[in-house]
Amino acid sequence: LGEAEIAIVDDDQSFEFQTGGVTVSEGDRFVSLTIKRNGVTSGQVTVSYATSTSGGDALPGIDYAETSGTVTFQPGATSKVITIPIYSNLMEEAPETFFVTLSEVTGGATLGTQTTAQVTIVDEDPRPLEDLNGDGTKDLVFFVKKKSTLQVSFGNGDGTFGASTLLALGKGALSYTLQDMDGDGDIDIVALKKAAVANKKLGAVSVLLNNGNGTFASPVEHLVGKSVSSFVIADLNGDGESDIAVLNKVATTVKKKAAISVLLNNGTAGFTAVPETAVTKSTKQLIAGDFNGDGNTDLAANAGKTFSVLSGNGAGAFSAGTALKMPKGTKSLLAVDINSDAKTDILAITSTGAQTFLGGNALQPVGAAPILIATKPKGLALEDFNGDRLLDLASGAPLKGVTGFLLGDGNGGFTASPAVAKKKVAAGVVVVGDFNGDGRADLLTPGRKSSILLLSDGSGALQSQTAAIKLPFTPKLFFVSDVNA
Repeated sequence: LGEAEIAIVDDDQSFEFQTGGVTVSEGDRFVSLTIKRNGVTSGQVTVSYATSTSGGDALPGIDYAETSGTVTFQPGATSKVITIPIYSNLMEEAPETFFVTLSEVTGGATLGTQTTAQVTIVDEDPRPLEDLNGDGTKDLVFFVKKKSTLQVSFGNGDGTFGASTLLALGKGALSYTLQDMDGDGDIDIVALKKAAVANKKLGAVSVLLNNGNGTFASPVEHLVGKSVSSFVIADLNGDGESDIAVLNKVATTVKKKAAISVLLNNGTAGFTAVPETAVTKSTKQLIAGDFNGDGNTDLAANAGKTFSVLSGNGAGAFSAGTALKMPKGTKSLLAVDINSDAKTDILAITSTGAQTFLGGNALQPVGAAPILIATKPKGLALEDFNGDRLLDLASGAPLKGVTGFLLGDGNGGFTASPAVAKKKVAAGVVVVGDFNGDGRADLLTPGRKSSILLLSDGSGALQSQTAAIKLPFTPKLFFVSDVNA
């Protein structure tokens, strides 16, 4: 008999994930996973993958993009990276998970041991402005414009409020907001004043740093332009600090124009002014966000009948864009990522409703006309009121009552909730917070020398109404904050 030599070639190869789990921030926009090719690397082979929420609690289309595909390995290739979009939103959430699974290999390959990777999405939202000192108790901050005063009312954590204290902002305060300006984790107060103490011809931004115990340091003024009207706080130069953009009705460098003054924060509430940017004279409001998706913060200027996006260069300077027509009767603009695509959308508030403009180069409106909210709404709040992780709308109208919720569809559209809670209110302002500690978003609105608490059942209905706190005045603006630790 003849003899023959038989060579046994080891052509085993398998595919698996390099790691069984990865954690990302919802602001990362993408999660990257590496698929390894074990064994020999000869020949062309493929492996399929798909996302799944089985066993997880992240929602496709809301928290991440439902994704599937096939990866091709050419001869010699040992690894491939796949990416899955992650969506950011404004809601406070616990960490959420979803899974990516490998399947359907070709070319004689097999699946290895680690065929499923768990992705954990961590909420990136900063410490909420409702929590100024970290003790978890919601306090109230009321603004009395005529007196240039804030009233801080301390919460008991059960929907009731105790002692109050008054805080003077200085003569001529026009508005205020709450933000951590010095990076210490405590939420500070920033007020816009029509006249600076040092120079009555110029406006000023006044910063009151939080001591961490419900008291604040003396205000420090920073000069801005002439005839100030509004301001917005955002990271304007990409360094992670809270900068300030102020709208001045009168430009100092260009005649018959308004202007935007920018103060760049050094991280400790020290500010550097940059040259002003001229805008149309009719501009009455500024909002900030990444409206074109390039990663830089932009400004949108509300000029009444139109708005335009001033594209940021990432260093605190802005260039004017094309004016876009707004719905008739638009009063104000809100910046929010309605559809969780990592681009800031614009919500135009009219005298009777609201319309969404989806972020991107075109800023296309959603729907042919604004959705009806209420007659002359003055207060709007965005939050997930029915537990589907989509942003909903609540509004208030003076002497008309507080509506129920307009439930969001996640694409910029809204439908009316069947539940409506009516209670006469003076200011029409609404603020969201979990006032009774049940984990649901409630509403609070000031009435005539008292405030009204509307408790949510978590399904889009307002179940009860409770008088929350008596006031010595009728406030025009207020915040929910944890001030006194």
